[in-house]
Amino acid sequence: MSTAFGTLPLSLALICISLSPSTLWAATVTANSCAGSAVQTVLTGAANGDTVIVPAGSCTWSTVVLILAKRVTLQGAGAGTSAQCAVPGQSTYTCITDGTPKTPDPNNFYVTYMLGVRDAIDGGVTRITGFTFLGGVGPVDPNNASIVNFQTGATTQFRFDHNIVYTTRTSGLTVNGCTYGVADHNNFIITNHFCPGKNDRESFASCRM
Repeated sequence: MSTAFGTLPLSLALICISLSPSTLWAATVTANSCAGSAVQTVLTGAANGDTVIVPAGSCTWSTVVLILAKRVTLQGAGAGTSAQCAVPGQSTYTCITDGTPKTPDPNNFYVTYMLGVRDAIDGGVTRITGFTFLGGVGPVDPNNASIVNFQTGATTQFRFDHNIVYTTRTSGLTVNGCTYGVADHNNFIITNHFCPGKNDRESFASCRM
């Protein structure tokens, strides 16, 4: 009996040591809407380890939304097809259309994107999940633009999963710098550009990763 009780404090101590403060105090915060400004407001105020929920709806982001110097989960309500996203007033899926300018950069000095992750903090995973991303219409930059971009100056980890991405005028996903992660359970619907990781244009209609 004394031996059993004697091991209990040690077990609790090991559990506490294995959990970082950000894990213990992580919060779940929901944006007021799927609008880019509402999402950016919550992301700016989020702490490491937080989950930011983007509610269902169909929104166009005309300015960049940025996850900067922190690791969070950005979670939509689920991914639907482009037809499901186009239903007026739909409230089942989180559908985001890329309305940001895609001005070609002949020198390839920068990547133009709609949703970016920059300088995420080590010690956990920055995750984006549960969205439909639609490429939108407008000027095309086929060489140096994407809908979502992960880029950092330090080692970091990401997961991009359970999303549907329609690439109409750019790549769907780009990764730059010393960035390590995984893209899984996604469906990239190719209309005029690349599958992620492919060097040449593909003739098939979609790719999964």
